[in-house]
Amino acid sequence: MEIYVKSRGFSQEEGYCWLPETPSILTLNRVADCIQTESPSLVLGRYSGRLLLLITGLEARGRTDFRDRAIRNSIAWVAEDSAANEQQLRALAIRALRTFLEEKQDGLDAEIDQAIPLGGPDGFTVNWELLKGLSSSATLSSQPQKSDREREEHSTDKLAKNCDRTKETLATQLEYYGLPQREGPLVVVTGIKSKDSLIQARVWRGLSKSLEEEDWTPVRERQDALNSSEEPFQSGKKLNETATLVAGIVAIGMLFLGLLWF
Repeated sequence: MEIYVKSRGFSQEEGYCWLPETPSILTLNRVADCIQTESPSLVLGRYSGRLLLLITGLEARGRTDFRDRAIRNSIAWVAEDSAANEQQLRALAIRALRTFLEEKQDGLDAEIDQAIPLGGPDGFTVNWELLKGLSSSATLSSQPQKSDREREEHSTDKLAKNCDRTKETLATQLEYYGLPQREGPLVVVTGIKSKDSLIQARVWRGLSKSLEEEDWTPVRERQDALNSSEEPFQSGKKLNETATLVAGIVAIGMLFLGLLWF
């Protein structure tokens, strides 16, 4: 499993950068477009046979930049798509969600921050062994099998407002269920991001502070309603086009007969 960290140092020259390098999975798939990166955010997805967990906007403890602004850390885990790796990343995502929810002093953000001390040519260094230990300790207990109805309900894409209750229910869902077998940003939790952008990204579970519904709302129902409202219009349009074509053919035929008559 690969680990990448983004942070910055104190001085103006020590701006934000990724170590050991910018993960290509982020740039190739424009993952940051799904979230408000400066806000505590999370993306869990699958891209070209690889799994990604990206967590951004984690405020560093006691570290500020040259303008006295809080430094925010980001971390990305990238792994081959396997059941074991998915379970590990889901466990880390659950910890992140509950850290966002409870704001504990010893939460996941604090453990990550401990692994990013000041120093080095970039203004910060990374304790990779500490982060590897954090990753390997993330596990999920086995859960009971769900009914067919519950599995069907689970498979439907849903969106909701980013609030404490929905973050907790999302954490519970990630404990009980695996990710859908498709590509893209499957789980997105962020600050300001429009409903349309989450739908367009085909997010399976999406939380945004821009949304108004505090209950999980199925995306499929909204799409079906939109499609059904368009069908009468499309049918009428086709009928009008057919009628226009027939009228045109009749008019040409009458004109031809008139020329023969004279």
